[in-house]
Amino acid sequence: MLKFIEKPGLPENRVAVSLVSSEYTQIHTKLAKIFGIETVLVKKNAFLSDDISTHPDCVFVQLNADTAIIDKNSKYIVKKLTNYSDCLNVIESDGVVMSPYPNDIGLNVTVINGKIICNSKFIDNNIKLYADNLGFDIIHCNQGYSACSTIVLNNNALITDDITIHSSAVKNGIDSILISKGSVKLLYRDYGFIGGTCGMIDKNLLAFTGKLNSHPDFELIRAFLHKYNVNYIELTEGPLIDIGGIIPVYEHC
Repeated sequence: MLKFIEKPGLPENRVAVSLVSSEYTQIHTKLAKIFGIETVLVKKNAFLSDDISTHPDCVFVQLNADTAIIDKNSKYIVKKLTNYSDCLNVIESDGVVMSPYPNDIGLNVTVINGKIICNSKFIDNNIKLYADNLGFDIIHCNQGYSACSTIVLNNNALITDDITIHSSAVKNGIDSILISKGSVKLLYRDYGFIGGTCGMIDKNLLAFTGKLNSHPDFELIRAFLHKYNVNYIELTEGPLIDIGGIIPVYEHC
């Protein structure tokens, strides 16, 4: 039996279904063979530039225990998710996620403990609407790719490679460490972001797309993970790759 993960990105049990980019066969194959995690593959989106066209964190965001918002051009994902369980309320975005920036960041937000960290100037109107209905606080930062730039470890701790996210988090009582950017690989761009390299696959188990020691701040990252009792695994022997994250959706009961 499966259930929708209650806290966005933070499973309490082994993850059963995750959203993953369709372009990285090695990643979703290993998740399936080693961890038994089924993957809903995010297909190329013709409205987005090639570097992010299959990134889950651009087209899907979970808000709470039963509500998520999806880009209106990615509705096929909902059909695939309901093959596993129908206990999921998915709202279509008000606008269309499309390149160039900032039209591609409408759903790219960080949700943590009733707060949404984002560039509030450009988020989708339905995020604003549901944030208000749910009593969430919208915390502004200048970084548009908030989800891409952030690893949420628990209800009150995150890792980010963006100074404005770090500052906003600290001001709101969230434990945060700031790491350097520029060492994450991203197809067609000079570099990617740390949040797009990973995702939780079990309670206190974080899966990275590549070797953590390929990042110059890996000792800092590893120490912060240890502080919060989070273990990690590496899915490939290569460098960290920004694939738009590994977004857990359903977990085993």
